[in-house]
Amino acid sequence: MTILMKDLDPIREELNRRTLKDVPGYADQKVSTRKAIQELAPILLEKKESGFKTADLVAMLKDLQIITKGPTLTRYLKEFQEEIRKEPTVPPKSKPADAAPKKTKTPSAPKKPRADAATTDEAPTSADQKSDNVVTTGNPPSGTDNVPTRN
Repeated sequence: MTILMKDLDPIREELNRRTLKDVPGYADQKVSTRKAIQELAPILLEKKESGFKTADLVAMLKDLQIITKGPTLTRYLKEFQEEIRKEPTVPPKSKPADAAPKKTKTPSAPKKPRADAATTDEAPTSADQKSDNVVTTGNPPSGTDNVPTRN
């Protein structure tokens, strides 16, 4: 059979119109109580929010041939809500397969102080100026008071 481009539009429309209920045998398949409650969960949760108690929902379901107990119904509804929370609303962006991984900076070994740092006449840095540690160094030169110096 040859399919022409002009035939695709009506096929597309028909496929968009169909639901699972249109699949032969779908409506006649057996489902578990859990599956039935999951399918009905949005309506059941809406009823609970509007004031129905779990016992009321259990009684309503029993009238509709779905037999369950209160704790079981509560557990199934909680499972349904957890599954809804897990589903991402926006699919995460995927990285291209050929994307290079990010380079992470590896910590370097701490720098050792220079041996000549104590003997230089450099101006103190801001960290040195903030230091409260005052250290006197050896004997002061003659003619000067014993004035503490900062390291």
